Amino acid sequence: VTLTPGETRRIELKPTDNLTAYDLYLLGRTRWMRREGEAYREAVQFFESAIEEDPNFALAHAGLAQTHMLIPVHVNEPLDTHREYAKAKAAAYRALTLDPDLPQAHAALGFIAYAYDWDWEAAERHFLRAIELDPGDPETRAWYSELLRILHRGEEANAQAKIAVDLDPLSYSAVRSFLNAASDEDADQADQALNRFIQARPDNLFIRGYSFNSLFQQGRLEEATEEFVLFLSAFGVNDADSVRVLFQLPQDPDYRRRGVRILEYLEERAPGFRDISPLFFVQGGAFDEALDRAEVAVRSRSYGAVALGAGFWAPLYSDPRYLSLLDEVGLPHPEPQTQGDSIGS
Repeated sequence: VTLTPGETRRIELKPTDNLTAYDLYLLGRTRWMRREGEAYREAVQFFESAIEEDPNFALAHAGLAQTHMLIPVHVNEPLDTHREYAKAKAAAYRALTLDPDLPQAHAALGFIAYAYDWDWEAAERHFLRAIELDPGDPETRAWYSELLRILHRGEEANAQAKIAVDLDPLSYSAVRSFLNAASDEDADQADQALNRFIQARPDNLFIRGYSFNSLFQQGRLEEATEEFVLFLSAFGVNDADSVRVLFQLPQDPDYRRRGVRILEYLEERAPGFRDISPLFFVQGGAFDEALDRAEVAVRSRSYGAVALGAGFWAPLYSDPRYLSLLDEVGLPHPEPQTQGDSIGS
């Protein structure tokens, strides 16, 4: 195996001479990988402690950046999105000042440009630079796949997601990106990736949204309901009765009215659910309500805004209000035949 000069440099480079700082950094990364609200708070503390031990520890600054940038995505509580992304950006730029070739810092800036700045060119530039510096990072590949997907570059998104899940089958970001980007031909492989992840990580409840959708599409409503109950528990909601009523509604002539009421109730119980609730409003034919949520996401610059590029919006691809929101975010207008994912982004 022949290493590039950059790869050789990264192997030889010591991230820090301070062993305490490095131990704190590893503890932060362990918490970060859990993708949970409280774990993110702990990760911030560990990364900040590592930086106190060694202010020039670039990896710790990058870890801090990647934590602050994901807090608005995964933490189910009211928070200042602008403040979190500002902190993430400052930490990422500090990391690059210390090490201009640090792939984790470039990946963080790519994610921030994608999720918050809506600067697709800058996002792609940073993601590609990060991949060039570290081709084996599944997280960067997964985030890049998500960017390509909302830009309707489906084949490229699928290719990056496949690489990500091959690199780490137990990475939540990698598995989610593959489930989002998988083509019809990859359906069996995607199901295998999902089942493997659930078996290894039954504690990750966010992934249950995908197993719910798979079962729901197969008409296995009882099993789908149980998965959706688990999925909602990730947002702090434990209300199986409301979920069961929701999935009995297709037989009910007042489905749309009652479904909207239940979804609004779930949004009240779990603020974080609002970023993905448009999917369920669209599936239930409540298009105005879905667009209302999308408008809020755009105005508040929440992560749900980039989901306007997701395939579940297909029934509204010619809707003027939907197209206007795409223009605000700067996303391309999709072709009518574009197919897409089912859960989130």
